[in-house]
Amino acid sequence: TSPSGGSASPWPIPVAGRRRGGRFDSGRRPSEFEEAVVSGEKWYYDTEKGQAVQGKVTNWDTRMGPYDSRAEAEAALDRAKARNEEWDAQDEDD
Repeated sequence: TSPSGGSASPWPIPVAGRRRGGRFDSGRRPSEFEEAVVSGEKWYYDTEKGQAVQGKVTNWDTRMGPYDSRAEAEAALDRAKARNEEWDAQDEDD
């Protein structure tokens, strides 16, 4: 509980609103993105937006992963392309 009587936000990400106890707190529930960042969830590549995201914040049908790091998620398409080319070459050999 903060000195003003309200509860301080457990989220380290500043959000719009009044300043309480050294943190910004709007009194709202954190977004899925904020929860993912704070919880340390895995990274995914969002094929619809073309970017890496942390946590399952996109639909399953536009999400590749999980990956341990943002860099791995950002390289997801290149890695999938290389694997597809390798498998296509194997199919041609058979």
